[in-house]
Order: sequence, then C-alpha cells, then structure tokens
Amino acid sequence: MIRFPKFRMNYTSSARSSSVLIKDIAQAKLCFNHEAYKAAIVLSGSILERALFDRLSIHPTTKQTYSKILHKKRPRMERWSLGEMLTISADLHLLQDETLQLCGSLQNYSRLIHPTNSRHPYEKTNKNRAWLALKALRQSLIDLEIQFSTLWRDVYFINIRNIRSSLIDKSVARSLLTKIAEKYDFTVKTISSYSALRSILRNPPHQSIFMNLHGEIMPVPPGRSWKDFYVDLGNVVKNYGWILVNLTGYPFYYHSSRIIGPGGLNAFLSVVGASANCFNPRPVKLTSEGTKLARRFELIDLQPEVNASNCADWQGLPQKIVFLNDDRFCGVSAVRVGRGWFIQVGLRSSLGVQNPTQQQLAFGDRILAHLGFTSSLYITGRT
Repeated sequence: MIRFPKFRMNYTSSARSSSVLIKDIAQAKLCFNHEAYKAAIVLSGSILERALFDRLSIHPTTKQTYSKILHKKRPRMERWSLGEMLTISADLHLLQDETLQLCGSLQNYSRLIHPTNSRHPYEKTNKNRAWLALKALRQSLIDLEIQFSTLWRDVYFINIRNIRSSLIDKSVARSLLTKIAEKYDFTVKTISSYSALRSILRNPPHQSIFMNLHGEIMPVPPGRSWKDFYVDLGNVVKNYGWILVNLTGYPFYYHSSRIIGPGGLNAFLSVVGASANCFNPRPVKLTSEGTKLARRFELIDLQPEVNASNCADWQGLPQKIVFLNDDRFCGVSAVRVGRGWFIQVGLRSSLGVQNPTQQQLAFGDRILAHLGFTSSLYITGRT
C-alpha cells in the first residue's frame, strides 16, 4: 500500500479544507484496501482537483496563465477541469514533470461517474489503475507541499520603539532570532514604529513570519480600538498566510501598558470562530511532534519536561500541532487560522524557577526564541 506523509497543506483555504482533504485521503486508501478501485480513483481525482484549486486560487498569475496557455475565454475557476488545472500547474512549475506524467491516470476520473461511461472502454478500472491514481495523488501533494514551503522568505520583528516588553528581553530575543533567521536564509525586517505597523496591515505581504518581541504586549496604534485592531490582525493572518508567533506568556494580554486580559486573544481568534483560555500553569512534556522538532533543529538545551505558565486550552480550532503539553493543555503549540498559523509559546524565561538569576533568565530567553522560530520552520516544512 502507498504510504502518505503527514501534510501541512498550508496552501489550502482553511483548516477545514485541509481537514476534508486529509479525511478523503484516508477514505481513498480504505477503498483501495477493500478493492473498491473505482471509488479510489474517483476520490483521488477529486482530492487532487480540490488541492490544485486552493493552490491556484492564491497564485498571482493563475488567471493570466490560463488565457495565455489555453487560448480561450477563461471561465470561473470552479468550472475548470482537472486537466486544465494540471496544464496551468505545469506552466507555473507547481508540479514536477514526472508527477504530471503520473497524473495522466487521473485526468479523466470524472468519466467514471458519468452515466455513459460504458461507451468509453479505456476508462475501465482495475487494481493497477487505482494504485497509479493513489501514487499520482501522493506525489502531487508532496510537490505542492515542497514548492509552497519555499515561499516563506521574510521574517518581521514587531519591535515598536519606546514600547516595553513583558516576560522577555526583546533586545536579547532580537539578537538570537536574527542569528536563527540568517542561518536559514531568511530576510529580516523590523517593524519599529506604529506607522510601519499600520502600513503593513494595509498592504500585507503573503507567506511571511511575524515575531512579536513584546511578549504579552501586542502594541496597538494610537487612535485604534484594540478589539478592532486585533480582529484586523486576525483577518490578515487568515487571508495572507502569515505565521504570527507569540514568544511568551498570555498572548495579547496587554496593549502598551493597558491590561486587556483574555479578550485580546479571543478577538484575534474570533475571525475563525475560535477562542482560548491560557490561564493554565502546568508541567509539560515533549509530544511526538515536539520530539521531531527538537531532533530536526538540534534543540539540545530543551529539556523533555519544563514548567509552562500559560498553557492554552484551544476551542473551535480544527487543526493544531502541539509540541509540549500535559494530557489536555498545550504548553507550546501552533493553531491554524485560515491560511495562516498562530504559534503560542506558553513559557516564561524563568522556566518556572523561583527568583531566577540573570543568567537563568538569559538561558530562558534563548529557549523561547528557539522554540518560537523553529516551530515556525516546522510549520512551513522548511528544514
């Protein structure tokens, strides 16, 4: 049987869309195992069509390419055939040549459910064709995953002048994060003023990583309602595929010196109908995903169990990746927000030590910085 890896599917329109695709993959494999070969082929074609639709819908030159390559009036994307999507994907280099050849077994999958299918003897199904269909689907999804992971190239530090940080030394964090970013060939940019923050929300870049260096504070430009601002920020993450990282504590708990409380994070999450409670101190351990993270990025200073001050209890979020937790609460986790992700590191630089020394706090800052950035890299699929 063909094995499918775990897919992030960051190019899909939402967590719900990726969840449907993942469930359909499981169904296609089940059909193959039970010798329902026609169903396996139809599902494989349907899955690939949906995945390509989501990916092509956010490519900047998809529509122009359709007119240029196919030399005909362009219908709405919902009416494109799988063959047309594959042709456009080939021109945009979203799929490898070998993958496109494999996809020949799927191009006419819809004929299998057409009532006049009997007129097309070459569309007969068998085990070999079903196996080729699953193989084509697997390789196509791998190509889409790898190609999309290369789009994250910029890291932005939210570091507003004259605004303090909470629970983390932002100058230390900036230095550490810059070194990690350069190691993985990211371009580092700093948002150091409210005008720059307003500007980037008005003209958001696609597929970028944003690190909030203010800890529990998320600065809000003067004159803006904090609730409206956090909803706007949530919508940008949702629609433009940002990865927004909260490096410590309770996210959005303050704006400047004003306490907001849980309402800040919940305003941000409201754009996907979700909520969270982070008032949960717990000792947390590495999950299987956390162990993979630690090995992949050589987080040798990260202990298998640490004290987390602000573990998250996420509600209404269908897709999340947890790196440290106890049985219920998430110490370090990433949750899907539309096309983007939000990463919460619920630790403090003290790491639960009472009356920590400056040396211990500096060590903790290093742990927070590495967890925040490497979690981002893990989410994008970059190594």
